[in-house]
Amino acid sequence: MKPFYDTLNEAIRSIDNSTIIMYEPATGGNVQDTFSAGFDTGPGGEKYNDRNALSYHIYCPPMQTDINVKPHTDKVETVCEKFNGWQIGVRGEDTKRLKTAGILSEFGAVDVSDPLSMKLMDFTMDQTDELLHSWTYWYMHVAEDGSNPDAKNMARTYARKTFGVVESMKFDTASADFKLTYVGNGAAGETEIFVSKQYNYPNGVNVSVAGGGDFVYDEAKGTVTVKQSSAAGETITVTITKQ
Repeated sequence: MKPFYDTLNEAIRSIDNSTIIMYEPATGGNVQDTFSAGFDTGPGGEKYNDRNALSYHIYCPPMQTDINVKPHTDKVETVCEKFNGWQIGVRGEDTKRLKTAGILSEFGAVDVSDPLSMKLMDFTMDQTDELLHSWTYWYMHVAEDGSNPDAKNMARTYARKTFGVVESMKFDTASADFKLTYVGNGAAGETEIFVSKQYNYPNGVNVSVAGGGDFVYDEAKGTVTVKQSSAAGETITVTITKQ
């Protein structure tokens, strides 16, 4: 696949040198996701590391709706967490080796009425937060009345953009507590964090910023914007909790 991706990269970069290109290791089955990606560099080589992202898929067959072994039990949940945690760890090592970003571009396909399945979804998103990887969920038919049972799980608090180098980001599904730690670059700028009033903060938010900076909570937009001015190398920690 590498020569194919390099050819595509050359064509794309001839007209667009800034868009992030996502590339994938072997997919088509859960077994492939237990092996390290075979790439030595992303499309176009190391000079495009900041404009590439390794895209990957993670599923657990016993909980997939197209296989859906029932009844789901704590044992199945444990097996799926161990299996998927191992796979995500493999992709985490891939992105470190390739010095690029990572995106879990498919996961889910579960019975959203099953609490154990949704616990697995929360576990998976926790793992991607730990690696600072992005994710996109497969899949949701959006109900016009907003009654999707999995919407609350998907409406996690996260940093949309950070003015600095992120060290860690953690969201607790049960409490809606959120913590973001990053290192500022010594200039004035803004960090934007998504917060869901509907699903997590019905009565508002408590925000604390340690290390310099004020904040603005925009309830209509669903954002907390940290306006910072800090010394270069200073660690900034933003904590958000329910009111």
